[in-house]
Amino acid sequence: MTILITLGPLLIALLFGYWVNIKVFTPQRVAKGLEQLVYLILGLIGFSLGALDNLAAKLLVAGYQAIVFFTLVSVFSLAGLYLSGLRFGGTHAEHLAQGPSDSKSHALMDAVKTLAWVVGGVLLGLFAKDWLTGVDELVTGLLYVLLFLVGCQLRQGNHRLRKLFLNVQGVIIAVVTIGTTLFAGWVGSLVLGLSWNQGLAVVSGFGWYSLSGILITGLGDPVLGTTAFLLDLGREILALSLIPFLARLNSHMSVGYSGATAMDFTLPMLGKFHGAQIIPVCIASGFIMSILVPILIPLLMGIK
Repeated sequence: MTILITLGPLLIALLFGYWVNIKVFTPQRVAKGLEQLVYLILGLIGFSLGALDNLAAKLLVAGYQAIVFFTLVSVFSLAGLYLSGLRFGGTHAEHLAQGPSDSKSHALMDAVKTLAWVVGGVLLGLFAKDWLTGVDELVTGLLYVLLFLVGCQLRQGNHRLRKLFLNVQGVIIAVVTIGTTLFAGWVGSLVLGLSWNQGLAVVSGFGWYSLSGILITGLGDPVLGTTAFLLDLGREILALSLIPFLARLNSHMSVGYSGATAMDFTLPMLGKFHGAQIIPVCIASGFIMSILVPILIPLLMGIK
């Protein structure tokens, strides 16, 4: 029953945005609204963190947990993707020209801006925690709006689910990445003394740092939400840095480790090193993981 209460409204908001075409929500407005809403929610999450007692100790805990999960996810995912590439015919980069530095710098600038909003919120929370109340309830309400806009954006991408799920390489990469990532989350829960569902929830962002931390914090665990945020932020930065190297080995590693971001942030670099033929694979793999993030995290966090 708890799972339905947690997952139900969030899933309804996501599916409503995906299935219902409201003309006023144009692609430009949705993209702009998502960007602004994400920054606002991240600032509020930072405020919630800053208002916590013993903040320094809890940030140390979140940082340590993020390092453990990051190491496990990287090791298990890359090993599994290397083997799947050998077994199922992952392609190698045909040419290794210099990657598009503009896409890398753009993604890094986004990461810096994101961190700035969180840090600003933390500082505000430290000094104004007695003045502002109801922040957690506000974050929860904004989550519904966020997932509605995410649903709109997924629909506006003109991605046909049937076509995506028929892209064999994309599906194999997504399944291997999801399986190894969740296994790493389970191992991490044993190492850190967390419940199994917490371990699986914190790794279920698959690199989508602007959503995973928001979801977990909005569902009542700001420390674990910070862990997820740091984990997925680190994963995206490392993926951008490793794509030129991983492309030498096979496409399963470069596409899979990029996680949900293979369909957006890391797509230009993946296309540069693997050629245009990799783009449908990236979109299929990234989309499958992206659509699972707002389903898996509330589902797992709702388990008591």
